Amino acid sequence: MNAIMSLVWVDLKLSLRNVIGTFFTFVLPVLMILLFGSMYGNVPNDSAGGLGAMDRAVPGYVVALVIGSAAFLSLPIELVSRRQLGVLRRFRITPLPGWAPLASVVAVHLVVCFGAATLLIGTGAVVWHTRLPSSLPLLGPALLLCAGSQFSIGLLIASALRSTRATIAVGMALFYPMMFLSGGTIPIEYLPRSIQAVTPFLPMSWAVRLLNGVWFGSGLDGRSAGVLAVILIICTAGALSLSRAE
Repeated sequence: MNAIMSLVWVDLKLSLRNVIGTFFTFVLPVLMILLFGSMYGNVPNDSAGGLGAMDRAVPGYVVALVIGSAAFLSLPIELVSRRQLGVLRRFRITPLPGWAPLASVVAVHLVVCFGAATLLIGTGAVVWHTRLPSSLPLLGPALLLCAGSQFSIGLLIASALRSTRATIAVGMALFYPMMFLSGGTIPIEYLPRSIQAVTPFLPMSWAVRLLNGVWFGSGLDGRSAGVLAVILIICTAGALSLSRAE
């Protein structure tokens, strides 16, 4: 166990030393909420249930900008890069369990996401007085389920692809459309009806819906939680199956 914890600690330090990854995970979401907050403010709007523009934006930003960027870009790129460099193969001759290197990378990305989400939420609360989650006890499990379901897709991408370039291309092709069409950055009701019909097929939209429920008082949405759990199970099983076939 001490060896595994040491591995996680080393991976965490390596992750934080990655300037580009740190910028997109920690800095960009904060810049977004500062920029759009200065543009739209956070004045309560009766047509939006008394919520301000930034009140409504925070949970979507957490899902799209923090969890999404880690799940579809940082996590799969890191794993494929390590495979290409032979790092994962070298771990096989160490006393560590075979699952330890993968679990360490996933654990580090979870820690980074929780830290970045805390920074984003805190910035919104301090600068724009954004509303905090209505149910704080449910926030942790909801974030974990959102992150786990999206991470499982990233693991599937990393297991299916063999080059960093292909991983970047596929990750960006999935991430950027979902970031804008899932309700993560633009509320779904503002999108054209033709696009709204597509959102139920986007995994990120269910994570946004789940976190919105925890944030604005409707609680843990059972349907969203169920869909995310199914995504988590299927994609994780697919990733493990492809990994064993190597």
